[in-house]
Amino acid sequence: MVSVYFRHQRVRKHQDKLMDDAYKALEAGKHFLCHAPTGMGKTDAALSVSLSIALKKGLSVLFLTPKTSQHKIALECVRGLNEKHGLGIRACDFVGKAHLCTEKSLSRSTPEDFYAVCERKRMKGTCEPYSRIAGRGLAARRSSERITKQFLEECGAAEDYSSIVKKSRGLNACGYELCSKLCENSTITIADYSQLFIPNIREVFLKKTKKSLDKLIVVVDEAHNVSPRVISHMSGTINSQMMSKAIQEAKKTGLSLDLKKAHREASAWAEKKLGEEKEVEVTRSEFNGLLGFGEDGASLAFQFEDAAAEFMELTGSERSMLAKLSKFFDSWENEDEASVRVLKRFGLGGYSVSKHCLDAGPLTSVLNECNASMLMSGTLVPLEMHRDLLRLDRSRCVMKEYASPFPVMNQLNILSNAGTTKFTKRTDDNYERLAARIDELVKVTPGNVGVFFPAFKVMGQVVKRMKSSNLLLQEEKMKPKNVSRLLKEFASTEGAVLCGVQGGSLSEGVDFPNGVMKCAVIVGVALQEKSLEVDGRIRYYDKLLGKGWEYGYLYPAVIKALQAAGRCVRSEKDRAVVVYLDERFSWKNYKKCLPGTMSFIEAGNPAVLAKKFW
Repeated sequence: MVSVYFRHQRVRKHQDKLMDDAYKALEAGKHFLCHAPTGMGKTDAALSVSLSIALKKGLSVLFLTPKTSQHKIALECVRGLNEKHGLGIRACDFVGKAHLCTEKSLSRSTPEDFYAVCERKRMKGTCEPYSRIAGRGLAARRSSERITKQFLEECGAAEDYSSIVKKSRGLNACGYELCSKLCENSTITIADYSQLFIPNIREVFLKKTKKSLDKLIVVVDEAHNVSPRVISHMSGTINSQMMSKAIQEAKKTGLSLDLKKAHREASAWAEKKLGEEKEVEVTRSEFNGLLGFGEDGASLAFQFEDAAAEFMELTGSERSMLAKLSKFFDSWENEDEASVRVLKRFGLGGYSVSKHCLDAGPLTSVLNECNASMLMSGTLVPLEMHRDLLRLDRSRCVMKEYASPFPVMNQLNILSNAGTTKFTKRTDDNYERLAARIDELVKVTPGNVGVFFPAFKVMGQVVKRMKSSNLLLQEEKMKPKNVSRLLKEFASTEGAVLCGVQGGSLSEGVDFPNGVMKCAVIVGVALQEKSLEVDGRIRYYDKLLGKGWEYGYLYPAVIKALQAAGRCVRSEKDRAVVVYLDERFSWKNYKKCLPGTMSFIEAGNPAVLAKKFW
């Protein structure tokens, strides 16, 4: 293994190979894409390698992750490296401005509402914490230098963002401004995807922290999430209910636009445009024209943002629907081929208008401007798809797939054709068959079972036919506290059966402790319901990459199945059975999405094999 700074006494199985491969790729300025299952120690490997190269070449490391829990793990890694090797480096936990705010009247706002009022207060000079660190004039600069110096002296080697906020509040200074100063003086920055992949946020981040792309080694954690996250950020929807609420807010502001008239005309237009259809495509200009600004969506966004800030200041409210309209029109204004605009029915007699971004590639290709990058995930398959979707320079890409470090005999993977959730076969008989297979698996499993469906509708049809007891059901739009309560009940109830959906809060980013889930049943393939958005994505990727059906429809569904399947075996002591319960998982086009490092057994009755395993 190459010589790198590492905080542990020994490396894990396969981790040494991962670090060797990563070092060679990053040292050569490549993009290193790796599918590395749970238990490989990906975070330690990535930070150890990237930091070693950064210190050698005078670079900085940007560690991007969508989960706050992963921020803590990365910070612990840096502390360990400092303690063991005496490196004297700093790491900065850089989160969104809204989460770093120390101004009491703003800190409780949602991000959409926050930015409108924050900018207004800064421009008017009414935000004292900001003025203390970014005020104008010689005296203000001296005060800022004194506060910054004191803040940096108080900060340790790896401060988490809550500690940064606490220290900033103690100095009565803007947490975002001080965090930016800390980042400027740090070798490693831990942040969200948006700090690099969203252009306007990236521009501010690089300017404030004095970082440059060509001097960054970027590590992307859970990289299978990048494309969908960026697409979601660049998409937006408004509906008639939102417009009605915005009208009430606008009455309390100086907004010159007659929203009531615009809403009335938009409702009439929507009814005529839809006719007998559930959804139709629309153009940018035809909807803008209804709101009285012709094609100038940027003006709409600006006016709504200003009105939202005025409304919240006047009423003391922490939220504003006008702010949501501003965000929508800011996105709506951009005219590009990689989007589809859709008008749909909403509620009783209402409408919704959406702009669906189809492709993250134009934004994620910024990685090609960085010194090197490492993209890792336990479900980064097929690797070629992620390379293509993120629009990475093929000549710079090194792609590797690694086997699980856990004993092979600890997990039995079964592909079963004993049913399907294919839309054309969603019959009572098929639901009965699926329910019976799940009940059989529950019966032979010496412990708790997780069952993950492609959609809530399918879950409802199957669950009501199951005879197993101790069923714990995920609900649509379940609040985080209720999800947490459900997980605790599952962990403490012997023989519990947890039923959720693939791609939901129970099937991704969740660790079930002490190997409590002995069996995971993946019921069906979570293909998106066909729509104008889905059809548009398939057409777009087919034209651009010749892989429309695979990249736009099929592969993302299989990744959801793999994420759900990964909830079981989280340590070398865990043992489990994973059943992919749908005939399509055995089909060639689906099967090639499954990791080549894993072995699968095909069986009509999975309970027979599961009983033998236990």
